[in-house]
Amino acid sequence: MSSHRVAATCFIAEKTVKNHVNRIFAELRCTGRAEAVAKWLGTASGRTARRPDGV
Repeated sequence: MSSHRVAATCFIAEKTVKNHVNRIFAELRCTGRAEAVAKWLGTASGRTARRPDGV
């Protein structure tokens, strides 16, 4: 979900959601939501993700 949608669902400010997300990223040492989810699921490879076409 987007930060805006999470905020609306939880009845908190969008800035609060962004702060929490950034703290999670720092704790997991990742830079994006997809990478954080991959680490949480245990599917992160430990290296920079690359697209299937090699980019």
